[in-house]
This record gives sequence, structure tokens and C-alpha cells, in this order.
Amino acid sequence: GFVGASVAEAFLSYTNLSERERVQIVRDVSAVGSPDYCAPETVEERIVADAVDIEAFGMMGTLRALRLSGVGLGVFIKDERARRKRRFEALNFEASREIAHAIYQQGDVFLKTVEKAYHASASGLKDAALPG
Repeated sequence: GFVGASVAEAFLSYTNLSERERVQIVRDVSAVGSPDYCAPETVEERIVADAVDIEAFGMMGTLRALRLSGVGLGVFIKDERARRKRRFEALNFEASREIAHAIYQQGDVFLKTVEKAYHASASGLKDAALPG
């Protein structure tokens, strides 16, 4: 989206890339993150789309998804597992899947840990005596 494009533009201003290359990269970043985003068409857009998904597989990406989800933790965990699997399978390049593999596994461990803590606290609440 616009934020990602702004960050990319600021970062790229310090590189030795040509103006044409910088504009193309910023356009690709903007297209991939926009709300009306469609499937990436160019190789560059596909690379950026994969990078966005790979980042989302990690702990911080999972936490961000939870924060933005607007659903309860139990529902989020179930939905997140399916969403992560779909996104992993939809990566555009085999190299992306190779890069993403360890990050995906780390995110899975994090998600399982959160789920375990959620169920432990939920069962503890069921057993707690309510005042009154």
C-alpha cells in the first residue's frame, strides 16, 4: 500500500538504482499492498507478494494479523492455520517456499504455544469460582 511504497521510496533513495528502477519497485510495492490488489502480474510484483507473505508467516506477522482480525483468539487460531497454509501453497516461486519454510515452522510453533496458553487459561477460568 501507500505506507509500504513510502518506506520503499525512502529506502531506495539511498541506493545506486536508476530512477526508472526505483519507480518500478515503488509501483510494485504499492500495487501489492493496495486494498483492491489483484494477483501480481509482473515478476517484480510476484517477488514482492511472496516477500509480504513470507514476513506474515513469522511471529510478528501473526501478531499483526491477530491485532487486525477483530475476532476472538480461539476463532483467530483456527482461521489463521488455514490462512497460513493457503498462503504458503500459493507462493509464486519454489525459492520463496524454501526461504519461507523455516519462518513458517517458527510461526507454527508460536501459534501452537499461543493456542496452548489460550486453552489452559480458558479451562482455568471454567474451574474458577465466581464471586456472589
